Amino acid sequence: MRLREWQTVLNEGKLEWETTQLSRIIVRVLKQVINDINDEIPIKFSLEANRFLDRPIEWLADVDVYAIAQIMGDDPTIPPVVVNAGYSRSEFEPEHSDIEVYIYFPPDPSLKHLVDVIPRLKEVLRHELEHAVQSTETIRQIGGVPDFSDIDDVREKYLSDGEVAAWVSGLYKSAKTNRVPFSEYVNWQIEGFRERLKSEIDIEKHPEVDRLLKDLKTKWLAYAKERYPRAL
Repeated sequence: MRLREWQTVLNEGKLEWETTQLSRIIVRVLKQVINDINDEIPIKFSLEANRFLDRPIEWLADVDVYAIAQIMGDDPTIPPVVVNAGYSRSEFEPEHSDIEVYIYFPPDPSLKHLVDVIPRLKEVLRHELEHAVQSTETIRQIGGVPDFSDIDDVREKYLSDGEVAAWVSGLYKSAKTNRVPFSEYVNWQIEGFRERLKSEIDIEKHPEVDRLLKDLKTKWLAYAKERYPRAL
């Protein structure tokens, strides 16, 4: 294998094993508590991350997981599994940084739902682990969760280098897990953003939303071509 090919493999493998290790232990715990997950009080458990990682991550102390069942509304359609996550780091005590994972099960959670949980869990973990190894300056430049009713705030944060790296890494992980072409997965995510942003932003600014998402897709694909050349 040529040097360039080895470098590609090494780049793509970065944080892959850590994602797998953390997702496995989270799923193992979920299997044990699945019958206790309800729609009133979230089941919470915490993992001391570096106890489970072969290669410790300096700026990651804990992974806190919250699992709750969703409530059926007027729509008879059963709500899908939803998995969200966030990473936080204190500039004063970076060693106490953590990832919070929120898993929303359909009503009456059961083991069969874990089939849908696993790929979503891997995606958000890979995204947040990317943040965990970023510099404090990079994290500061992102500036936290955007206000989705403010197109300028979304543009500033989602086009930041740190957020682009995290989104592309998570989406590429999910595309591989689901065996879906990366470009197709990017299109799916962009359209999800379009729907959300246009539901929260005044209609006169919808052309700005389209321009932002065009820029975002371009930046994602350029980053993927450089870091994950086999994605395209």
